[in-house]
Amino acid sequence: MRFVFLVVLVILQGIIIRNTNDPANFPAGYVFSVFADNVTDPAGGTVVSTATYQRAQMSCGQTAAVENDTTDPAEGRIVDAMDTSKDCLIPLAYLLAPVPAGSYRIAFRPIRNDGALESWSSLSTAFTVTGVTADAANSYDDQWQTEWIGEARRILAGGSQVAGLVWWVGDSLTGQSTALGTWAQTGSGKTTTDTSITTWMHANETVQSVTSIDGFNLATPYHCSQRAYTTGDGLGSWDFMGSCSMPADTNPVTAAAKLDNCATWSNCLNLTTMIAGLQKPQFAIVEVNLDAGAPGTIHSTLNGMLDLMITNHIVPIIITYTYRTDANFNLLVDQYNVALRNLARTRKLPLIDFQQEMIKRIPFSSLSAWNGRFLSDGVHYTSGGGGYTSTSSPYIDGGDSTIHKTGAALTYNGYGLKGWLGVQKMKEIKAAVID
Repeated sequence: MRFVFLVVLVILQGIIIRNTNDPANFPAGYVFSVFADNVTDPAGGTVVSTATYQRAQMSCGQTAAVENDTTDPAEGRIVDAMDTSKDCLIPLAYLLAPVPAGSYRIAFRPIRNDGALESWSSLSTAFTVTGVTADAANSYDDQWQTEWIGEARRILAGGSQVAGLVWWVGDSLTGQSTALGTWAQTGSGKTTTDTSITTWMHANETVQSVTSIDGFNLATPYHCSQRAYTTGDGLGSWDFMGSCSMPADTNPVTAAAKLDNCATWSNCLNLTTMIAGLQKPQFAIVEVNLDAGAPGTIHSTLNGMLDLMITNHIVPIIITYTYRTDANFNLLVDQYNVALRNLARTRKLPLIDFQQEMIKRIPFSSLSAWNGRFLSDGVHYTSGGGGYTSTSSPYIDGGDSTIHKTGAALTYNGYGLKGWLGVQKMKEIKAAVID
């Protein structure tokens, strides 16, 4: 049995394996290992992290939609979603977390159908793993930072927004727990810059209502059975743009009344109505449910949401989606996150890569790896545990407040990690765009 591999590419979202095998001879899987950058011989090098993939775990043919020898996608033959004779995407997410910050390379070994291992491939090009600091968390959009700074200034110009008001817009992965904002509002261990930015964001300044200028309180808790003012269970961009029953209302008084009407709209929000009925934010962190039918394509209504925000002088901030204890769903997440990262770049918007920040703290080495740490029920996030609460300092037990490096507490608080990342991103944005 012979395996011919053309190239291994290391990219932000994963490793693409390209092969020219007959599908009948395709390997059962691969063993991947991460090596120190100065290693030239995979067989003799020090392995710092290893992951094994069976073929069923791979996303084959989903990100490479045309034949390998086609240079123009418009002319290529579309391959089946699980055509194992085509390119396979192995998310770097599964590989990077166990290694400390530094420079590394990756190699792989095919597992034959009879269980035997082939020899190591040649090493990939070098890539860098960053630490769990605020600077590292804010670096995912560095390649287009100049562009997003200019775009944010353009969007804000001429608006009459509430300075420092940041909306959190999305589904239950944002709004189901008050732990999203507990640390920002009343938590311990804040540094001087943490305190300064959370004060600017009006954290804990006003109670939850249509007149609140605390974006955390607008997102959580739910004042209706299944929603708050900017979040709701299972809401997708299509819901915010009119597919659910709340009508678009541009009158501030009647729009506010609709947002308070839980009897009629217990789990429905309309973005036009939100913009009219709530205090106007300068920024909005947007995370909406993925479209399972086409996860690798940005839904037209998500672009519609961004357009509507920008027209109203609101700067959208893109945030990535995260894994669950469902292998098939996670394949969709991988595709959605590639699309979200590309969306942020092409539309010149800031990016928070929540998925990568979770992975850097706890390896997603199995479907249960985040249970009780980041995930409370296999889908939604935790709000504390392991002796830590949602108000615990993020810098204790392994962290360092002098460089805003997080410790153990935020590895038991998924909602809190999301909130902390938002706070740190707003520091960068305020300094670059506002100050």
